[in-house]
Amino acid sequence: MFLINTKNKLSADCVVNKKRISEVQNIKLIEINEDLPDIEIQPDNVIIDGLFGSGLNKPIEEKVFSDIIRLMNSSSAKIYSIDIPSGLFGEDNDHNILENVVKATKTFAFQSPKLAFLFPDSTSESCSSSRVQITEKFS
Repeated sequence: MFLINTKNKLSADCVVNKKRISEVQNIKLIEINEDLPDIEIQPDNVIIDGLFGSGLNKPIEEKVFSDIIRLMNSSSAKIYSIDIPSGLFGEDNDHNILENVVKATKTFAFQSPKLAFLFPDSTSESCSSSRVQITEKFS
């Protein structure tokens, strides 16, 4: 598991989740602060993409993020994106850098598909998607 922390600053929620992950056996957490280390992604690896969410509104230009996305895309591993492939804008992607968008095998979109999934230019980046209904229970 990779935690990209280029600003050397984590939110309180991230600190809690980082501690939880460190307590799980068989999961190695690698924190990336600057350059991407040498990483080899095996064909039988599964990548869960959650770098950026649907609120992204500018192209990914920071080197470490574009490097990791290009590494993921160049692998033959299956990539499952959470809600939206990282780097893809939720709507219009005319001014986006599509080389810096995750090419997901499948995207699990929460509540409803994103508008970008309907545009021909972005369909190759998001591949197929499934809708995940989120239900909250209040007591």
